[in-house]
Amino acid sequence: MPPSPHMSQRTVPMKDNSEHRVKQLRGTYPQFTQNTNHTQKVGCMCVETRPSLEETMARASMERAPAFTSEELEKFVDGVLPQYTLLYGPPDKQVSAHQKKDIWRAIAKDVRTLGVYHRRSTHCRKRWEDIRHWSKKTAEAQLGMASQRGRGAHRTMTPLMFRILAVAYPELDGRMRASQQTQGASSGGGAVAPEHEGAASHMALEGETTESEATSGT
Repeated sequence: MPPSPHMSQRTVPMKDNSEHRVKQLRGTYPQFTQNTNHTQKVGCMCVETRPSLEETMARASMERAPAFTSEELEKFVDGVLPQYTLLYGPPDKQVSAHQKKDIWRAIAKDVRTLGVYHRRSTHCRKRWEDIRHWSKKTAEAQLGMASQRGRGAHRTMTPLMFRILAVAYPELDGRMRASQQTQGASSGGGAVAPEHEGAASHMALEGETTESEATSGT
């Protein structure tokens, strides 16, 4: 029976049972007790929200990946060098940012085929910046362009470093090779033998990048 229009109507406020609802959800869904930072109150209900992409990437970057093995390093550099112009060449030769991401994903996927570690594209890009930096720094130190007390002065150029210099810093590579030939003729020494390229490159490059990561806290 509908209420009479002459009768006064009173609105009774509903009791806020959000806390009770949260307890029910926590009992039913254990994840509510594991991460309360990702629960959001909507009206009288508490719903779970997923971490954003930025949060996920930040967490991933905090997890330190193991150093590249010599096999990974070889395959990694083999993948980067042919794409160097598209990634770092003159502006008119570079591809779009989206295409660059695709290239790094393909490189990381190729490295993962070795089955050592699940390398990601962001990790590979950061590692390339490190090894390119230390290859250049080592060459400059040996040429006397950097302080002999600085890092890199005690390192030996490896064939893998020369490969990186030849593509990334061709002028520096030419000067290094000329210097090595001069030193080899006067002392009878030479560069690292090709058969030791993998081990020597791994020790030199990974030693420097590991030290760099420890210093930067990445």
